[in-house]
Amino acid sequence: MSREYGHTLLAEKAYTVAMTELPPSSLIWRTRDSLQDWEIWTAEAVIDAVDQPDGLDLLAHYDHTWKPEGWLADPEERAAWIERFGDDKFFWPKTGHLFKSRSSAVRLARLLESYGAVAEVLTTEVVWETDETRRERRDKAKRDARAAKLRDELAALEAEK
Repeated sequence: MSREYGHTLLAEKAYTVAMTELPPSSLIWRTRDSLQDWEIWTAEAVIDAVDQPDGLDLLAHYDHTWKPEGWLADPEERAAWIERFGDDKFFWPKTGHLFKSRSSAVRLARLLESYGAVAEVLTTEVVWETDETRRERRDKAKRDARAAKLRDELAALEAEK
């Protein structure tokens, strides 16, 4: 659904895709004590931390050499990929996009799932407002919070009497 603002059609919902799990075969597991501190805190390197039943403290790192099963098996597809990207390395599609249509988000989620990931489509309601409206809403919220604080202080003073 959408609404008009002037000559612009504004979406009332937006969609995105969250990749919630990578294929287990795309991860390299290492014990925490085998890593340098900088490796542990590097967001790109550490995908997940899990408690193992045997007490080992393992961290998962993404294997940058990993490719989905059957990746670029078709020679024409492989040639087109190399022409476009310069090599045959696999990379995950970006998931930070906002989509106006659910079908576009579903298409991306299905692509990720075809590579072995678990993906979810997320939906949000969109509230469109001008800068002036936003400022007024924020100012009112601040005034309301201040008034509530003053009422609480007054009630505390009256209770002391």
